[in-house]
Amino acid sequence: MTDTMENGTNRSFLSLGSNLGDRLFFLTQGVQRLDECPGIRVLRTASVYETDPVDFLHQPAFLNTVVEIETDKDPQELLFACQTIENDLGRFRLVRFGPRTLDIDILTFGDQRVDLPGLTIPHPRMESRQFVQVPLMELGTGCLSQSPGVRLFRTAWLYDDPALPDLLPERLFERLTTERLGRVLCVRPETVSTQEDLRRLSEQGLPDGTVVLADRQTGGRGRLGRRWESPGGKGLYLSALFRPSREAPSPEILPLAMALAVRDTLSSTGADVRVKWPNDLVIPWKDGRSFRKLAGILCESVSSSGSIETILVGIGINLAQESEDFSSDLRETAASLAMCPSATAVPSREDLVLRLLSEMEKQGRMWESGAFRGILDAYRAVDMLQGRKVTVTTGNQVFEATAEGLTDRGNLRVRPDPAEASVELAAGEVTLRDSTGGNHT
Repeated sequence: MTDTMENGTNRSFLSLGSNLGDRLFFLTQGVQRLDECPGIRVLRTASVYETDPVDFLHQPAFLNTVVEIETDKDPQELLFACQTIENDLGRFRLVRFGPRTLDIDILTFGDQRVDLPGLTIPHPRMESRQFVQVPLMELGTGCLSQSPGVRLFRTAWLYDDPALPDLLPERLFERLTTERLGRVLCVRPETVSTQEDLRRLSEQGLPDGTVVLADRQTGGRGRLGRRWESPGGKGLYLSALFRPSREAPSPEILPLAMALAVRDTLSSTGADVRVKWPNDLVIPWKDGRSFRKLAGILCESVSSSGSIETILVGIGINLAQESEDFSSDLRETAASLAMCPSATAVPSREDLVLRLLSEMEKQGRMWESGAFRGILDAYRAVDMLQGRKVTVTTGNQVFEATAEGLTDRGNLRVRPDPAEASVELAAGEVTLRDSTGGNHT
């Protein structure tokens, strides 16, 4: 929480709740009247959450939210202003913790501690109330979440908001079938990089399964630091947080498992999607000899004391681009689902992200359980490199070879030209050669 501002004002967090009448109307009126009150300015509002009652259980469910304000009032003056708004909107105090048209509690007031009759700051029960903690976390991190008894009810509920009609958090929560992935969700109209956003959230301690989803990225990146073009409304860009329950088993297998998750998701559209070691998804192109890149995966691990604590999985999928939407240097190598000859339809991003998270969770479970044989066999079945002529770049070395498929460690085995002993690649850049000797994706 913030200290007293240089201009003599304080920042304060307030909790608002309603469970009588038109609950959303009373919340809206409460926030608007706070903003209209002299000496108070509303800075931010969290989403609205529907919550089960606590303490006094025989009453309707509440709608709750948290707002951040700036005020030049002292704590007692702020309390009086809040109570005046409550009374004006029909609040009657008949039963403690009982039903009310509107309740406004002061959670914090800068860094001040207050202990007066009828006013204790910080609020003595804020740490134990999930209907306070969940919207507070949203304001602190930008992430939406749910917990037992606290359900997301409405985003973009008060002021104009650049909400995305096919990426509405409440719709995603409503349809989500996963147990872990996406249960903490951050949806952003624009960000520099979902991967960097997730890295910061991971450092703040957000849980396994946290997902950051964006309409567009201004600094999206792929493997080897390459730029990933991420125009708004044209693709799916997300990052997911994996916190292994034990020492990460063979982390080099996870990118292969995630590639299968993306491949299975996109193949549901009828697209003939193949995997390209180590982290690309490609489709056969119309010329019958080359492939175009449809999606990419970036897995980055964070270690502590020599062991992997977290893995950040970033995924970018081209969905609706036409050729002219790609920059000139990508038009001969990239494609979107809309450009795929075998795809029957491009699903909504809502449908796609829900299926993708489900597939990622399924593959993640296999990886965590050590079921590597199933992952590797499934990968080999859709591997577009096996048996093909390739050009390999590893470090300062470039050579031509024939790809011989995956090893049991998830590395790529290649046989350099002319025939020599096979080489096992744990990392490197591999491009496909056509019959003329040219390179393709």
